[in-house]
Amino acid sequence: MRRATRVPTLGAALLAATLTTTLACFTSPRPQEMPVALGPRGAIVDAKLRDGSHARGELLEVNADALVLLSDARVLVVPRERIESAKAPGLGFFAYRSYGSAPLAMSDDIAFQARYPRGVPPTVLTALLADARQSAPDTATAARGTRP
Repeated sequence: MRRATRVPTLGAALLAATLTTTLACFTSPRPQEMPVALGPRGAIVDAKLRDGSHARGELLEVNADALVLLSDARVLVVPRERIESAKAPGLGFFAYRSYGSAPLAMSDDIAFQARYPRGVPPTVLTALLADARQSAPDTATAARGTRP
């Protein structure tokens, strides 16, 4: 009789282990749903600024102070303090303010959606600026670098 009770217990343990292993494989999004996984570019970001304007472009870098975008073939720095919310296809909202002057809450994983997750290398930044005929990156303001 003892042997009969061990077999279902062993079977239940094997079933639980199999289900856990199988379900663990389904925790990440499909690559087809993540444009960043299909090519060398960063996610396309739409950042709504606190003045109501928008900054849109390819996410090049996320740093402690700003998002760095490639917008209309120009390098654009979007300071975090100017961002009301930001979203990207396949990611939804990754940055938002819960209340008017609250600090910006941003997903820690968003840097991995950038073309350069560890920051734009200086030589690459120099080349991007030269291609755009910029002496320095633009900064997102209502007057320059944003569109409604």
